[in-house]
Amino acid sequence: MSKLDHLRTWLSLEESAGYLERMIGERVTIIDILRFALDGHLTLSINLQSPKVAKSVSICKLEMKVAAQCKEVYVYNNWNLYIDETFSPNRPIDFAMPITNDLTKLSGILDTPLLGIERVHAEGQYCACLGLPKPSGKQEVMRGIIVYRAHLELFQLQEFIDVDSELEHLRTASSIADEVSQVACKQIISMFESIKSINVWDKNAYQRYIPITKFPDDVYFVVRKKYLDELVETLNSALTTERTKQSKKTQNSQARFIKSLLTLMYDEEIASNPRKHIDGKMAQIRTDLESKGLHCPSGMTVEKWLSDID
Repeated sequence: MSKLDHLRTWLSLEESAGYLERMIGERVTIIDILRFALDGHLTLSINLQSPKVAKSVSICKLEMKVAAQCKEVYVYNNWNLYIDETFSPNRPIDFAMPITNDLTKLSGILDTPLLGIERVHAEGQYCACLGLPKPSGKQEVMRGIIVYRAHLELFQLQEFIDVDSELEHLRTASSIADEVSQVACKQIISMFESIKSINVWDKNAYQRYIPITKFPDDVYFVVRKKYLDELVETLNSALTTERTKQSKKTQNSQARFIKSLLTLMYDEEIASNPRKHIDGKMAQIRTDLESKGLHCPSGMTVEKWLSDID
């Protein structure tokens, strides 16, 4: 290990690839770092070089018809993200719900669970490296960029709506819409006009803040060195335990038992997708366990255990 590595708490993606390569003695590229993160083996962080406004959120299930009532859906950059061939009014989707109306400023290095558009950005970088088709942006991820603050508190980065610009887009769309759509457009226009007079210093400013619609130009991915060290430890541990590895039958039985317990305590959907219900301070499984003083492993770890089910 380089002497300088001891002073670095986080590394860029390129630096991370070089560090991991030195530690494991195999060639590692940025593509590998992104793939490890997208597959859930490595936690990515983002560097907010300038302060960003954020809201504290919890992850919940929301029917699409309810989500469609949020003004963020009708901001120009989000058009057609929710209304597509996958749209069904009663279909539940993951949604980041603000806990309060308070606005917070965040900056510096923050971990991300890759639940929002930061995942699409990471996928875009991965595809660009390999010359693959870039993601459409219509993936079923939550709006905005989701980050952790201390103690796994979840936040969603926000942007201040340019109401004049949004009204211009909406009025243009209304002018060429059919009669039924015009009625809906008028209701949406009225929604935006009602917040036009609110400024950033107003006590109701939160009404004009919505989940950020694009990955900011001055934000970039990094990796905390401690997460790289954990990955190295995992890789080395896998090599040393390879010879005494449990049989596939035993792994399968253990995974089925864990899933059965999750199904019994919660439901089939949570048991099939436990990670999102574990990662994050407001996640149901983590909250239930920690409220009883019990340890909760990471969602990535549980997800890997359950992957052993045939």
